[in-house]
Amino acid sequence: MDKKIYNSIMQEHKNRVHPISVPKEQIANALYPLQTEFLNSSSNLGRQKVLDKVADLTKEVGDIEDLKDLASKTSNIKKYGSNYLGKKNNFANTNVDIVSNKAEIKTINGMQYVKVNDNDLKSNVMLDQVDLIEGNYISFHDYKDFLKKNEFDFKSSDAIYNIINTINESENFNRDSIFNNLKNNIIGSGNLESLINDNIFGNKSFKENFIETLMDASYEDLGLSVTEEEIKELDPTNDGKISMEDAVVIFGKLTEDKNQTIDYVAEYFTKFAEQNRTKPNLQDQNKEQTGYDPYEFA
Repeated sequence: MDKKIYNSIMQEHKNRVHPISVPKEQIANALYPLQTEFLNSSSNLGRQKVLDKVADLTKEVGDIEDLKDLASKTSNIKKYGSNYLGKKNNFANTNVDIVSNKAEIKTINGMQYVKVNDNDLKSNVMLDQVDLIEGNYISFHDYKDFLKKNEFDFKSSDAIYNIINTINESENFNRDSIFNNLKNNIIGSGNLESLINDNIFGNKSFKENFIETLMDASYEDLGLSVTEEEIKELDPTNDGKISMEDAVVIFGKLTEDKNQTIDYVAEYFTKFAEQNRTKPNLQDQNKEQTGYDPYEFA
């Protein structure tokens, strides 16, 4: 999905004037039979039951609005980073359906479920972790959890910055110690999807840097323990040249194993720490400054 189109759709929802974006016709169709039931009720108990149904309907509408608001915030780079659409489980198509009133929503046993867009259903590898109703309906609760997992990992980012700034104050660089610290205390327990796809340093992510170096065979500059033999074996075209398309496929295969991926990411940030440890107050520098890219490898 095009990033500009996606952000525009999300922004349109955030800019709405009326706080309720659920179509009036949809609300009216739900209220009309309740109105009829209330008028035809001959007892206070019967009318109270109708009022209880109205209260439930009001809550359902409020929950839908909350889900829309949460989905629309995925375009906020301060919360989800600038590479949200690059994350594996972004539910981008379903997010668009939700804020555009195109998503099918069901209430089952008092819980609301939203239909996952077919394109997201095919590409989302995390859906096997939850119980889908009728094959493609996910509960609001589980959906919100997945969106949260795609947030920018500020905690790990700050921890990495702190490690590098601590190294700046030391005369010696103990690579193994730094690597193990990053791997065991930050990367392994952090949001790996964010650390791979978000721009933790400068204007490029681990994924973008990795793919670029696969194309020009400079991945050793990133400190990654990848061999030329591995790359050749994974090359889908096997023509001796690594195109952008080849590099994306190779990257995907190299990062299929979570533990190996954690090692790659830890190696990546260890190399960054080694190359940038002479720069004071790295965390205070403006990472979004035009032309600034702190990832300068020797």
